Amino acid sequence: MKQNLAAPTQKCANDAVVAGKHGTPLISDATLAGIHQTLLSARSARIKFPAVYAALLAEFSQHDRVTTDGPLSFASLAVGTPLEASADLATGLALGLAEHQTGSLVFAFLRQDRLVPDRFRRTLHLAAQHQLPILYILLPAPRSTFDWSARAILENVPCIPVDAHDAVALYRVAQETIQRARAQGGPSLIDAKQVKLVRGDSNPVARLEAHLRRKGLSPAAQRELSSPPLPSSSRLAHVLANYDQTGCR
Repeated sequence: MKQNLAAPTQKCANDAVVAGKHGTPLISDATLAGIHQTLLSARSARIKFPAVYAALLAEFSQHDRVTTDGPLSFASLAVGTPLEASADLATGLALGLAEHQTGSLVFAFLRQDRLVPDRFRRTLHLAAQHQLPILYILLPAPRSTFDWSARAILENVPCIPVDAHDAVALYRVAQETIQRARAQGGPSLIDAKQVKLVRGDSNPVARLEAHLRRKGLSPAAQRELSSPPLPSSSRLAHVLANYDQTGCR
């Protein structure tokens, strides 16, 4: 039986609005602490949109695949064999995973300003037609004004706009869409957007720390929870900590 997310919305997902057939996922304190650790490492490495990578890849499994459509990024290096691939190639990779039905999936990180609308529409159509295990993650681009949400809906691919700086909202979206993909429910498109409502909203570390304080988690408690850190967060944080020396920026 196919699983469906809630009807796509044009409003950015936030702490209160990411719900689907599975309900709003709960986030453990240990997971939040692991994401926080990764964000701290990303900040020192001056990574763009670190919350997107930290939150999405917190659910990474060793048999999953990560692709980027630009120069090999820290995300690929952190979680497996580096693969620079377009949306088309990432979709082909997902087709191969689907044939083996292992529950693995592809995390395809894509720059919006590098996508060709008609070509990407055909890619989405193919992924939906074959219910492929792939997440298309659109990274913000200042010059991109195309409405990808509307295009995805036309191709029967759930699209969830979400604040690119809100690690909590991003993780909730990730958890929901990843569960769906692993259960052979098909692809999803996560549209990470630049949303700045008040001063400081673009600081993902400060926003996550405010959330942790509201939960009553002190810095000492956070360190205890993340030691030993989650496997994927640990690997990602290690790469980020040495990112300036890798020459892979």
